[in-house]
Amino acid sequence: MKKEINHDLRLAFFIFMFVVEMDVLLEIFEFAMNQYFGMIIYKHDIVDTMQDFGTIGIGALIISFLKWVYLRGHNNKSFM
Repeated sequence: MKKEINHDLRLAFFIFMFVVEMDVLLEIFEFAMNQYFGMIIYKHDIVDTMQDFGTIGIGALIISFLKWVYLRGHNNKSFM
């Protein structure tokens, strides 16, 4: 039982970190497009970036928690 809970928590943590990393890559892409190609993708301030990180972080926590609850309720029968 304890091994299954640890697996579930590791998977939820992986999901959270993957989503946050994708957001970091998106912010780097936005910065690069603005700097090198003159596109205006963001508002030119750190507040916009921090709001994006906060929103994505909260969403990632919610999705990770829901996946963890799902796995606990289905006896670890996952496609992953």
